[in-house]
Amino acid sequence: MGPYLNSPRFPKRHRPSKAKAVFVALGRWTLILLLSPLWIPVLIVFSPFLIRQKYSAWKRSREAPLDPVPLRPPRPVDPELERRRAIGMRDNLGISLVDPVGKDPALDWVFREVSDRVEAEMGQEYQMGDCRRRWRRMKQILKDDYDIIWYSPPEMNPGVKYD
Repeated sequence: MGPYLNSPRFPKRHRPSKAKAVFVALGRWTLILLLSPLWIPVLIVFSPFLIRQKYSAWKRSREAPLDPVPLRPPRPVDPELERRRAIGMRDNLGISLVDPVGKDPALDWVFREVSDRVEAEMGQEYQMGDCRRRWRRMKQILKDDYDIIWYSPPEMNPGVKYD
């Protein structure tokens, strides 16, 4: 027989390096451990736990869903509001829609007077949520004193949130 791979008579250039030999031995032991029948008892012991987890997840997915949250009924459509939204979309220069009545030059003095009156009533200091109270009061004054139907920005822009 000829010289063996690790024999001193075998040329040095054909011998694997020590690092390579360590990796080969590590790979060999890993393969032996993975393929050995030692894993069978471990699987037998842990299989009820794994099966129970999968079964409970499957059971949860099959349970009846909770009652859906009742949605608010849609607000009745005001044709005048829809008409003003269409005009606002046509004339829109900014991000949010503004009631065209508020931009009417003939009614400019009314809106200035009403906003001054609301500012005098509520004060000049603004807090969170004040804009909605101010718009509500403006709408009420315009309706009661001037018979003007004015739509506030939240009514013109239902998807936009104001403070």
